[in-house]
Amino acid sequence: MSPASENEPGNSSAALAADVDVLDAAAAEALLAESLATNVDEPEPDLPPITTVEVDGVTVHHRDSGHHVSGPTYVLVHGLGGSLANWEPVWPYLARLGRVLTPDLAGFGRTEADAGRSAVGDNVDLLSAYLDVVDARNVVLVGNSMGGMISLLLAAKGHPQLERLVLVDAVVPFGPKVRPNPRVGLTFALYMCPPLARFVVPRYVQRRGTDQMGLDGVLVVVADRRRVPRWVWRRAVEEARALTEIQSAVPSLVRAAQSIVIAGASRSYRRALAEVTVPVTFLQGDADALVPARGVRAALARVPEWNYVEAEGVGHVPMFEAATWTAAVIAGRIRGNITNM
Repeated sequence: MSPASENEPGNSSAALAADVDVLDAAAAEALLAESLATNVDEPEPDLPPITTVEVDGVTVHHRDSGHHVSGPTYVLVHGLGGSLANWEPVWPYLARLGRVLTPDLAGFGRTEADAGRSAVGDNVDLLSAYLDVVDARNVVLVGNSMGGMISLLLAAKGHPQLERLVLVDAVVPFGPKVRPNPRVGLTFALYMCPPLARFVVPRYVQRRGTDQMGLDGVLVVVADRRRVPRWVWRRAVEEARALTEIQSAVPSLVRAAQSIVIAGASRSYRRALAEVTVPVTFLQGDADALVPARGVRAALARVPEWNYVEAEGVGHVPMFEAATWTAAVIAGRIRGNITNM
């Protein structure tokens, strides 16, 4: 993307996100309020094309802004059922500060899963190899939902270029206080019976229609649909249509969802929180229906050194509702503390 693209944000919020080192509490609160109020009018960004790169035998589709002169490399990892398109709202802000990379994980977006390798562990390995193949340096690894789980597990294993971790409404270790709403729970219960899920899901998609499924994918992850720019809805439909061309889409989704449940309940995932040695910021929407904030606070009590930032009235994918503010958190401009919540 060219530095002077006419579609780049030019308002005071963009300048604030890019130019201020760390916002004080009042400025951060004002930025969130402004971002929520103006997000629907955010223009569609001018993005580089989606290209491919070979990673351990997998053809990974991704976007790459190209090497930045001095900034970090932001590697943005989408969640279950998502794609690289989920990060498009924050792209212009981060591309001003460094290199931006957004891959489609194996089994999602346009990246076909190789022999059913779409589970969390498979994608941890794929993401680690991807960082090497694309020569990612000074990495700020950012993961949303399942992508947060994958990013956290990669950070726990370690990578020589990883400098900072940002978890956006990430799946945290399950516990008594970490429970989704009943509808989400029933959906994942279905995924835990793969033969049934592979029968039910295609028929549900057929009944709803591809375009409506794309719209539904946005509705389930936001707290207020009125904040979402029109172009984001259009891109969601485009991504849903592209997914219908992937023959392994449903088995990949089921396998990944099942692996989230297994990993989330494991002791090794609980231990992973303590094994991360790089600085961590956890961004959480307090109106998230998929990963409730109450459970996140409980899970993060064991890592009080992490920077915890909570957004009032925001859902599971904050970049859809408050792109400027989300980019500011990712860039390290906003700080918080779980003890204040």
